[in-house]
Amino acid sequence: MQAAKGGRTIHLLTYRKAIDRAVNWGDDVDYQSMYEYSRGIEEVIDSLRQLLEEDHAAEVLELSEHFLRTLEVQMGMVDDSDGYMSGILSDVEDLHHGACVKVKPDPEQLARKLFTWGLQTDSGVFSDAAHSYADVLGERGLKAYRALAEERWKRMRPLRSGEENLVYGKERFRITSIIEQLAAQTGDVEALVAVKSKNLATAYGYLEIAELYKKAKKDAKALEWAEKGVRAFPEGTDSRLREFLASEYHERKRHQEAMELIWAEFGENAGFEEYRLLKSHAKLAGGSEPWDAWREKALRFLRGENSTDGARATRKRLRWRTPDHSTLVKIFLWEKDVEQAWQEAQEGGCDGSLWLELAAAREASHPEDAVAVYKSFVEPAVSRMDNQSYRGAAEFVRKVRKLLRRLGREEEWKQYIDSLRLSHRRKRNFMKLLEQLD
Repeated sequence: MQAAKGGRTIHLLTYRKAIDRAVNWGDDVDYQSMYEYSRGIEEVIDSLRQLLEEDHAAEVLELSEHFLRTLEVQMGMVDDSDGYMSGILSDVEDLHHGACVKVKPDPEQLARKLFTWGLQTDSGVFSDAAHSYADVLGERGLKAYRALAEERWKRMRPLRSGEENLVYGKERFRITSIIEQLAAQTGDVEALVAVKSKNLATAYGYLEIAELYKKAKKDAKALEWAEKGVRAFPEGTDSRLREFLASEYHERKRHQEAMELIWAEFGENAGFEEYRLLKSHAKLAGGSEPWDAWREKALRFLRGENSTDGARATRKRLRWRTPDHSTLVKIFLWEKDVEQAWQEAQEGGCDGSLWLELAAAREASHPEDAVAVYKSFVEPAVSRMDNQSYRGAAEFVRKVRKLLRRLGREEEWKQYIDSLRLSHRRKRNFMKLLEQLD
């Protein structure tokens, strides 16, 4: 098939073949090849842009749809860690839209095509057509698009707690996104709430509605929906929902209820971020119960000293966590109580990054402790036997040298470096790094 316009003959088959060659490499495209791969596709996109500028819009419309179909097939065969493909898809969609602007296809037929494609896509093509193609669809096309969406939406039954696995099913996710776009275009918060009310299988669904009402300055309804969500999900709820509701309670001077929510969040997750959250809300609560009291309660909980059945049940749920004192160490470092953090690490252990943070914090006041920590990291690093690990090990050795010399323990340093050379004499790259420390 070919088309002639403005003195130039357009061979559509030639362009289709160019698209196919650029997109289909016949094998998976690895990360290292993605730049070259994307550049080849962009060259074809540039040629279609030129066609559009030369007033070959009908041809570009047909070719861009072929382009999008071909790209969608290829999406699962490329390592798109740097996001090249999303930009490419967007560029081809822009070409398609630009062609539609000039061709002015039948609005109802275009609406049907965009809706069907957007509902079935795995790559997001035409997923926001209600917004991005509104100028082309016009009133008649948008009406047809809305009718298709609403007819499909009616088939979706409401979801409730326990059905969260259904929320992100392909068809439900797509039609929800489409119908939300259409509701948003009306500017009616109740229309959006009606859509979101069908997907209340998660606590986050309630939060979305509460936030919609909050943005619309309907604070009473925002509070109502946040409370509904917490009642529907009394345990294991979304932390953001609890935080939202706690903030609403603080605004109304209902500080005790706010703190009960935040304590529940701390009790279920008992981590460093939950501790910080507890402190921030205790400050908002003011004098009703001072931070010192909440702090002591939280530290007792983390050490397993609470005796209530509820606390025991919560700790049972937290057994998947690493059984060390990392959370306590992190808390005391954050509070700048290095001595207490060190004591917790000594008593219960902590993860490696915290040991290094402790060592750095104790270099000035307790250099011998820092020496012991840095030494403990050398052998594990060397045992990994790669150049990056060797460089890391050498850096720990350098820190040991600096501290031992500061302590006047030059003989100990010589013995230590000699022992490393003897133990790892076959690791030539590591030996070269040690030579640089002399």
